[in-house]
Amino acid sequence: MYSKYFVTNIKDIIYKKESKQKYKTQNNYFIRDRKIPFHKVVLYGLNKKGLTSKMDIEDFTDLINSVDISSPAVLKQRLKLDGKIYLDIMQTNLVDFYKFPEDVKLFHGYILTAIDGSDFEIPNTKKQEKSLMNITKKK
Repeated sequence: MYSKYFVTNIKDIIYKKESKQKYKTQNNYFIRDRKIPFHKVVLYGLNKKGLTSKMDIEDFTDLINSVDISSPAVLKQRLKLDGKIYLDIMQTNLVDFYKFPEDVKLFHGYILTAIDGSDFEIPNTKKQEKSLMNITKKK
């Protein structure tokens, strides 16, 4: 339920003419239709996986069934986009997330947001043992 709402909400933000006006860095940007228009630049940013630019662009063009776009073209278009759009998308998503309590899954009473697989070791000292005992005491 929430996932459909989220996708629809993002589409509303990306495809509105007002968004194009609001989130471009200069008034004369995104006027003509190019290989990578405003909405594709935003979608590219949302789809980035942290690979090399070329690999991210290839994955993105495969995903949207588009012609190959050169890395300089994408990077040039991306400079024309105000990054505030991603903050606004995130803020809208966060506010709307809590409107669907049935879709929020908890793990031991907490919303699980990320796991990175990091290993760490707590030093086994008397002071640390005392601190852990104080934390775990029920009040």
